[in-house]
Amino acid sequence: RKGEDDAAIIHFERAVSLSPRSIVALDRLADALVSVRTRELRDPARGLDLAEKAIRLSGNRDANARRIATAARSQLGP
Repeated sequence: RKGEDDAAIIHFERAVSLSPRSIVALDRLADALVSVRTRELRDPARGLDLAEKAIRLSGNRDANARRIATAARSQLGP
């Protein structure tokens, strides 16, 4: 599993680096960082940052990014 998770995150990192304003790429990387099964790869703080960027770029219309941001906040706690 870890190898698959690593590969997915690397793929999404590359997509964001090539298209840093792509809402889809931001959503996918944010979701991977928040929901990845391998705990040591999980980074909800970064996932939240990426989701918030997607929300801003979409003019607050990206429901998927809002869902990801909510999940990230719940992992980060108060």
